[in-house]
Amino acid sequence: MTRLSALLALGCLAAAAVPARADDAPNPFEYADQFHSDAIGPNRAPPTGHLRVLVVPVSFGKDPGFADFLDFFDPREDAGYTFSNFYRRQSGGLLDMDTVVADVVEFDGCPSTTVPDCAFSVQTIFEAAPIFEEVFRRLREEQGIRLGDFDRSGQDGVPDGWADGVIVLIGEWERAIAPPIYPVLEVVDQGVQVGSIAISDLDRETVLHEFGHNLGAADQYLWSHPYSLMGICDDCSLDVHSRVKLGWADVVDVPTGTELSAFMAPALDGGSVYRLGEPPEYWLVENRQPYLIGDKAVDAATGGLIVVHVDESLSPPVFGQANYPSWHPMTRVVDVPDGSKRRIFVPGDAFLPAAADHGPRSAEDRWLDSAWYDGSRSGVSVADLQPESSGCETPDSIRATLTGPNAVGSTPTRSREPSPVAVGTPCSPEQPIDETPPLASLGACQGSPDAAPWPLLLALAALFVAATRRRARA
Repeated sequence: MTRLSALLALGCLAAAAVPARADDAPNPFEYADQFHSDAIGPNRAPPTGHLRVLVVPVSFGKDPGFADFLDFFDPREDAGYTFSNFYRRQSGGLLDMDTVVADVVEFDGCPSTTVPDCAFSVQTIFEAAPIFEEVFRRLREEQGIRLGDFDRSGQDGVPDGWADGVIVLIGEWERAIAPPIYPVLEVVDQGVQVGSIAISDLDRETVLHEFGHNLGAADQYLWSHPYSLMGICDDCSLDVHSRVKLGWADVVDVPTGTELSAFMAPALDGGSVYRLGEPPEYWLVENRQPYLIGDKAVDAATGGLIVVHVDESLSPPVFGQANYPSWHPMTRVVDVPDGSKRRIFVPGDAFLPAAADHGPRSAEDRWLDSAWYDGSRSGVSVADLQPESSGCETPDSIRATLTGPNAVGSTPTRSREPSPVAVGTPCSPEQPIDETPPLASLGACQGSPDAAPWPLLLALAALFVAATRRRARA
């Protein structure tokens, strides 16, 4: 849902009554936090698999400029910055979407008497169902588009009787919204139904944001999340919590009482996300770096570690995070504790435990240490940040020491990183802390000035490789 329409809707929520619906109908006011796998189909689109998404331009008496916008839905991998390529990158290739763009469905004006000017919102979406029923009738009868062609991947990666995804383009940005409207919208064709629709204006990032809701991602902007497409950043990736919940992150748990030397490749290049603690309250740490999709710069304002404090016990009944105070939301991007109000951790920064227990976080006391929200000391830390990029296969990587929550009456156990990153080779393989690493892992990178006596080793290796090649070519 777009920023302005969300804020306007929030002002009415207390007085707005939810329209009558079937007992099993999804409530759009609760939709944004539905990451539950059993909601796929009627409530949201599958977050993985090979989907076929229907894109429907709808005109209510004027042409908002569809022709200049529809190239954004080119499904080819070499098409640059497109809808499909953005979500390919976000999901690490787990979500692959073919898009089919219908011809414009034209109305002389808004055909609804109950939704003036077709101003869709969380309050009027149920009453707008007849409009969309007419849209799908015209698609079927006038364009030959059948819903049976848009059911490729459901809960288990096979057709499930629900359309994989539907995007409706309308050239009025304040009308962007993405709720599930089944079973109020009863569109069934060839045994396939429409569960949720992403309604958007002709803005690329708004389309991505609204379809993010269809996938299950929650609005993040009500407390000004600075590094999320679901927050206040139009040119950002999805936030780390959303990607974890959607199954798009390689999550490495830092167990209670464990200190870990972690090699952190950029998360959007396949690097792991680290979780310190267990639900409902925990921290997520990722390395976020700028990258390009075609000629589009994404995450340009990042370039280091992002630490997010999560409290899933606050999952609200009203859409998004409207019930949350700004100092205690469900997901909070941690400030670098140097008074600068920066939120990107770079070498030289550290996120450290409190010296002792203190009062709960509040509007008056927004402490910057790693205490739990109740003020008790967690022991969590992110420290010893070192760049590891020069001459390596995974540039912009960072090594850091991560400490999980303290076990009662114990001190952290130091250990190796439990698994390598998903993509790329660490400059320095995972090492136990305070142990002499094996010869092959000494130095920042092989061949670096700080490395072991590599000239001699490399010369011997070259002789061996040359001999091997001669045998192989024989």
